[in-house]
Amino acid sequence: MSDQNIKIEYKEKYVAYLDVLGFKEKLKGSVADLECYFNTVIKELAFLKSLDSKRPLEYLLMSDAIIITFPVGQNALESLTELLIAISKIQYTLCKKGIWLRGAVSYGKIFLNDKHSVVVGPALVNAYLLEALAVNPRVIVDPKIIDFIGTDRTEFVRKINAIGKIGQLNGYVLYEDKNSGWHSEFLKDALFVDYLDILNTAVSTDHAEFLVSLRKSAYSDQRSFPKFRWVIEYATCTLRGGLADPDSVLLKEILKI
Repeated sequence: MSDQNIKIEYKEKYVAYLDVLGFKEKLKGSVADLECYFNTVIKELAFLKSLDSKRPLEYLLMSDAIIITFPVGQNALESLTELLIAISKIQYTLCKKGIWLRGAVSYGKIFLNDKHSVVVGPALVNAYLLEALAVNPRVIVDPKIIDFIGTDRTEFVRKINAIGKIGQLNGYVLYEDKNSGWHSEFLKDALFVDYLDILNTAVSTDHAEFLVSLRKSAYSDQRSFPKFRWVIEYATCTLRGGLADPDSVLLKEILKI
């Protein structure tokens, strides 16, 4: 068969579909912001790819869309956690630069050929449709993955976060109420990647970057405002659940936005 011909062979994999919110406006801005976007994604995915050559990660960057496929491997839960950690790092790094991602992670049949930039399969369609349901700047996890893993929601979140705490993230991977008494029904409509938990341990320069980005994004226009009110609610619950000091400067500043 010629190298120019493509034979579609579906494989069962995790699939992430990520989208940059407000990308049209980003194209009007600084080239440096676009370079930050592409370089951050490439760096984190290259690291994930290096973890295990037997589980080849594949991805396509198509303007504002990022499509990632990752094999399940011998331990489906660990593989998923590694993928979610990579997504979390990408989200956190980019949000400080005013680049906010929305997306979804699903599971199923997928074919991706990065050489010819071809990607197709039911899992991609499902992830794409779920991305719209995420609404706010977050990456949600398809509930059917819980059934695939063979557990319930509570145990699913607990196990993934346990892996994250002893692994490269050293923190929460999926958002959950930290039993602090601070929680919001606003955040319980879907499982999503906890990309702001790192604010509890981040340095003050990171805090400053995040605040500037959040303010600018929230005040950009009315269409965006509800989405970033969601981010404020999420960040507030995360900090109140993780910080020893309830009067932290970061928390006070976020609540002003």
